[in-house]
Amino acid sequence: MRNVFLTIISLIISVQVFSQDNINGKGNDEIIIGNRILSIYNPYKDTDWGSVLRLKGQMHAHSTNSDGLFSPDSVAWYLASVGYDFWTMTDHNVITPEPALNTLIWMGNSYEHSTSYQHVCVYYANEVSLLGKKINVLIKQFAVNGFNILDYAHPWTPENKKLASTLEGLTFLEVWNNGMPESSEWDLLLSKRYKVFALAVDDFHRLSHLKTGWIVVNCQEKTKENIWANIIKGNYFCVNGVGYLPEKRINTIEIDRISLKDGHLKVSTNNTGLTISFLGYEGKVLKSDTNVSEATYVFDGSEKYVRIQLQLDKMILWTQPVFVLSTRKSYSF
Repeated sequence: MRNVFLTIISLIISVQVFSQDNINGKGNDEIIIGNRILSIYNPYKDTDWGSVLRLKGQMHAHSTNSDGLFSPDSVAWYLASVGYDFWTMTDHNVITPEPALNTLIWMGNSYEHSTSYQHVCVYYANEVSLLGKKINVLIKQFAVNGFNILDYAHPWTPENKKLASTLEGLTFLEVWNNGMPESSEWDLLLSKRYKVFALAVDDFHRLSHLKTGWIVVNCQEKTKENIWANIIKGNYFCVNGVGYLPEKRINTIEIDRISLKDGHLKVSTNNTGLTISFLGYEGKVLKSDTNVSEATYVFDGSEKYVRIQLQLDKMILWTQPVFVLSTRKSYSF
């Protein structure tokens, strides 16, 4: 177990800050665009789309140990009842251990560090620490220690927006939180060259929050270790739920595969009537197709990153970005 934990920690450190020097080389490709060579990090590169397990999870939930309405056992039951495969509890400033009646994969002890409405979810937490410190100090200290995985919770709230200059060390940022879609803060960080992945979460406190946002991870095994390994690589999607009742909130957007070959980034789905958009630097829409089931974006060499957003009515699916790590000139002799 210790070796697994150390492996996960090494993965965390390798992806926290976006630079050529600290990206796991196994995920990198090179493509030639004109006279330029682009070094690419594609989080879906090694996915075997024909055999992958699609596991659905919730990474932000609360119980009566903080400000939730239900006991830990009840939270576990509700999450299982709507089809989640894995989860963790993120009570405010307290670690809630795995509930006795939990039937889902437990992703390890976690908590939501909350100070003056500035919130960061801390995963793989052995203890609650630095409670008297401001969030920016917490983030910097955890980045130095390298022992925890951090999620920038509901970043669009006024107090959390003040953290924009102190976000080195974060692994995730929420683009959906029980009914609130917001990706501009994500694009802000991506444009600053931070390698931050997105999360969609319920932030579950009450039944109206249940199954409003989740992640779908491409896995090879149904284990905590394999789920974490793929999350840290960015091999997953974010999805929001629509409908007035939890049982009506179903995943109606299904990605068949994502491929990147010869500078062509292609996404295909099992749906029709989608709007598929490719977004880049500062959230600019690079290309958008409507009423389609698949779409392709062709790199021109100027990109810093490209992420894909699929929409069907009010349901949205966010992919993780394909990052351009570096660009250099190509010489022919």
